[in-house]
Amino acid sequence: AVVESDILFRNPKTTKNISLETPAITITVKPLPEKNQPDSFSGAVGNFYIVLKMANQLPYQYDPVSVKLIIGGTGNFPLITDPDISWPEGTGASRPQVTEVLNKYVFPLSGEKIFEYALETRATGDFIIPPVSFTYFDPGDAKYKKAVTGSIHYTVKKDKRKINLEKIIRHPRQIPIQYYYFGVIALGIAGWIIYLLVKSKK
Repeated sequence: AVVESDILFRNPKTTKNISLETPAITITVKPLPEKNQPDSFSGAVGNFYIVLKMANQLPYQYDPVSVKLIIGGTGNFPLITDPDISWPEGTGASRPQVTEVLNKYVFPLSGEKIFEYALETRATGDFIIPPVSFTYFDPGDAKYKKAVTGSIHYTVKKDKRKINLEKIIRHPRQIPIQYYYFGVIALGIAGWIIYLLVKSKK
């Protein structure tokens, strides 16, 4: 460290080095208890909550829907991975886009980790996304806990645009009859021109 005073300001070439030393700190890291450790535990330590949200619960067929799984609270967010989600039969979802909204200036970290999925809607009807659970270790209570979301009920409606397209295909718009007359006349003129050209070459 460099110490300066009024004398030093008057003589800028004068400096004095001082060595500073903090006392040693001993840290004891306790292992996580193996007793009663759930199979679903993946290393999350802290105090968390979990929420499952769906942007539109009345989507049209073939329109992908955003589904967000939000894990919030305090703890070691970098070790949190996306929990298993049982998607309804006949549907599927993309790999999640992960976003962290954290306050990195406090300890432990606090905020939210968001997993956003694009859910397919190939079939119509009523569907249910069952509750999603997330297991973590709470150091305050020194025990494993499980946070659980509610289920989501949604209905996929038949795409009206597809219905209209089917109507167009099944019942094509009739061509006005005068177009056929023009076509016959055009063919007659083209035939007459070809006849004159062939005749002139002879």
